[in-house]
Amino acid sequence: MDIALEPDEENLDFLNWLAESRQNHLSQTGILSSEEYMTEDLTALLGHELTPDEKVNLAIFLDKVMKERQVIYIEGVRDGIRMAKEVRKA
Repeated sequence: MDIALEPDEENLDFLNWLAESRQNHLSQTGILSSEEYMTEDLTALLGHELTPDEKVNLAIFLDKVMKERQVIYIEGVRDGIRMAKEVRKA
């Protein structure tokens, strides 16, 4: 199976799914805090209950963080594929 490495290719959906599945797994196993746990932790650090506006802003911020983690993971997968292809050629 040859996985394409360019972002505009059809396998980007697969890579996005793979990254999201990995994040879900890490969240469920407790290795990576879910948004709910991060919200609780940040609320505790602030020392007061978040207002609805603060909750919305926090959710947007956490979504950006998770998206960045997904991009980093996808790049890692691509790097792994490139390395495997190079080793296979040798």
